[in-house]
Amino acid sequence: MKVQKLSVSLLLLTVLITFLSPATSFAAPPPPLDLQTDLNRDGVPDELAHAMAEIATVRNAEVAVEALLARIPYEKETYALQQEAALLNAKLAEVRSAEEAERIHTELLNIEAKMEQDPAYAITLKALEQLYVEQGIMVEDNFRSTRGAGIQAVNWSSLQAGDVMLVRSGKFPWTSFIYAMTYSHTGNYNGSNLVYESNADGVRLKPLSNWQLSGQYIALGRNKHRSSAQVQSALAWARSYYGTNGSTPYNYFYPDKNINSRLYCSQLTWKIHNHIGVNVDSNAWQYQLWIGTKWGAWAIPAVAIPAVAPDEVGLDSDINYYSKGWN
Repeated sequence: MKVQKLSVSLLLLTVLITFLSPATSFAAPPPPLDLQTDLNRDGVPDELAHAMAEIATVRNAEVAVEALLARIPYEKETYALQQEAALLNAKLAEVRSAEEAERIHTELLNIEAKMEQDPAYAITLKALEQLYVEQGIMVEDNFRSTRGAGIQAVNWSSLQAGDVMLVRSGKFPWTSFIYAMTYSHTGNYNGSNLVYESNADGVRLKPLSNWQLSGQYIALGRNKHRSSAQVQSALAWARSYYGTNGSTPYNYFYPDKNINSRLYCSQLTWKIHNHIGVNVDSNAWQYQLWIGTKWGAWAIPAVAIPAVAPDEVGLDSDINYYSKGWN
C-alpha cells in the first residue's frame, strides 16, 4: 500500500514539474490561435475548427491536443489560475472525507469562475461546446434546450441488470464532478429497481427512482462484447467484493483508479467490466481536449489518462448506448 501511494505521489510530482516549471526550450513558440476570425459566421473560430478537424485524423491525437492547447492565447492570470488548480487537484490524494473534498471542490469552482473572465478562455470553451453538441458528444443543458423538440424519452423499459447508466445532473450527492464534460455520474443497473453505484456515502445499492427525477439527461448502455450473463456475473462479483452498504468508501482521488479500497462512480463501472476483460476507459481525445482547455495541459496526464471519468465511459466504443434523453 505504501509503495502504491509513493508511486502515485511520484507521478503527480513529475506531472507538476513538467507543466508548472518555466520552459527551458529555445524553440520558437507556436503562433497563437486566432479566436476572432469566423468567416462562415458559425460561432466557431476558423482556426480552432480547422485544428480540431486535423486532430480527428492524426495517429497521435494526444500530441496534437497538447500542441493546440499551447496555442490558445490565455491571459497570464489564467495560466496562473490553472497552476493553482493543479496544486489543489494534487491535494485530493490525501482527502478522506466529503467535507475536505467539498472544500477543494469549492475552491476549484471559484478558480473556474475567475478563468471565465478571460475572453479567450470563454470563447474557446463556448466554441468547443458548440462543436461537441453538433457532433453528438455533448448535450446542451436542459434550461437552454427546448423541451420536447426532437428529444427522445429515456427508454427505461429496456433496462436489464448490468447495463451502464450515465447522468448529467447536480441532484445527487457529490455528482457535480469537477472534471465533467457531459456526464457527472455513472451507475450500474442491478435489477429490481436498484442501481449499484458509488457516491459520497460509499458503494451502495440505491433506488432507480433517483435516476428518474425530471430535469436529468440520461444515457443507458450495454456491453457490446460480453453476454448479459457474463456482465451480470461481473456485477455479482463486484457486489460481493466491494459490498452494497457503504463498506467501500468513496475515492476522492480520481487518478488512482486501480485501487480497490475506495471507489468513485465510474471507477466502479470500469472495475465491473474490466473483470470480464473489457476496458471501458476510452481516454478519448475529445475529453482530453475539453479538460485541458478548461483546467490546463497538466490535467491530461494528471487526470484524463490515469483516471476514468464518466465522460470517458460515455465515449467508449465498447458500450452501445441504446437510449439517451431528458427525463
